Amino acid sequence: MLEDKNKPGSDQTGAEKEGRRDIPPLNSSGRSDSFGYSAYTSPAERDYSPFSPQSLFSSPPVPENKEPPKKRKVGIARFITIGIVAFALVVVSILVTNLFTHYDFELSSGNGVIKFSLIPREHKGSSPSAPITTEPAQTDTMPTPNTTPSGEAPLNVEWDGTVLNIGGYYSSGGALSYNQIYKKCAPSVVSVYSELVGGNSSGTGIIISESGYIITNQHVISGAKNITITLESGKKHLAAIVGEDDQTDIAVLKINAQGLTAAEFADSQNVEVGDPVVVIGNPLNQTLTMTNGIISAVNRNVSFNGITMTLMQTNAALNSGNSGGPLINIYGQVIGITNMKMTSSYSSVEGIGFAIPVSTVKPVADEILRNGYVSGRPSLGVRVADISVSASIYYRLPSGVYVNSVYSVSDAYKKGIQYGDIICSINDIPIPSVYEYNSVLNKFKVGETVKLAVYRGGTYLNVDVILMDKAKLN
Repeated sequence: MLEDKNKPGSDQTGAEKEGRRDIPPLNSSGRSDSFGYSAYTSPAERDYSPFSPQSLFSSPPVPENKEPPKKRKVGIARFITIGIVAFALVVVSILVTNLFTHYDFELSSGNGVIKFSLIPREHKGSSPSAPITTEPAQTDTMPTPNTTPSGEAPLNVEWDGTVLNIGGYYSSGGALSYNQIYKKCAPSVVSVYSELVGGNSSGTGIIISESGYIITNQHVISGAKNITITLESGKKHLAAIVGEDDQTDIAVLKINAQGLTAAEFADSQNVEVGDPVVVIGNPLNQTLTMTNGIISAVNRNVSFNGITMTLMQTNAALNSGNSGGPLINIYGQVIGITNMKMTSSYSSVEGIGFAIPVSTVKPVADEILRNGYVSGRPSLGVRVADISVSASIYYRLPSGVYVNSVYSVSDAYKKGIQYGDIICSINDIPIPSVYEYNSVLNKFKVGETVKLAVYRGGTYLNVDVILMDKAKLN
């Protein structure tokens, strides 16, 4: 009689009697859906349960014929590497920050070679674009307490017919010793103290008349609110500005005094290389000082802020505060007004100073004495400033000069030029800096019309502006 092998009550199932075991179907992970074990499950794995108490304190069993995974060892070398990388990132960020804060970038090309330069950023005034440049013989910025005489009011100047008198390049008494030169010329040299918006500055001046007219450099008194003159005797006077001309760096002042010792001037056209000279001035705010040297060169074309001047070169020492002082020949005659020295931010430059020849000074001084200004200087009627390369990159600005202010009497104001504009070119000539701006502008005459390319808020505008006389802006 045949028995049903799978009926209830049977001692063995059919699978057991046939020596096999039913295996639940496998899922995608190789485990059965009924929490059983697959055909590939080893005995060690079958004896391990993830829910057993011992599993909390031990790792899963290692399958047969399988090596246990290697533990990743975190050593001190890794921490050192991470520290070095972090330190390097901090250093790089500091360097990049300082780079944009203290330096400007400059791209220049010449002879087919493109050069990339880092230019140290200047904090006050000029921003040189070459290793060696010229700068004014400077005004001294040391404090000058008690320089203003009490009870003296500023002057209302009325011209008394004074002009700059020039004599011959000789002396009937012959050459003088250095001691004799100082005694003759020192009474005609004054110290000039200017009260500025942000502090004080000082320079030197030369008395040109007994009635109190004094000549000095324009950059010595530029922007001054009050000017005090100290005579060699120590007496102080408030000074009024008669007029100034930044193109020749000449200014004329007036003090309320009589009986002063006027300097003797000589024609500088007779100066030759090798002539001995001395300089008397007020360097470093240390009262009058005299230095000596020779004429190193004549008719030197020197550019500063886009203005080219023809100057005399000397190796007599010039320091901060000498600006506006006399360059004197061996006969005790003034042949020039010191105003510049050669400087370098990369190496030491000594013995290269410059002075404005008296032949240049006279016509400018005479016009200032007569009219209070020098006519015929072309101007757009705006004040401009350089744009640093770092600012140009950060704000994505084009190459040009930044408009700081606009004179309301100018044609530029009437044509809509405004603060914040960037002037990129004049008559299609690029002007990437104030230097080029002045150089290009000085090629035109008062009354001419020029075409400006102006950048404003992402848009380029073309504006035609009539040049006016700079002297009439104020």
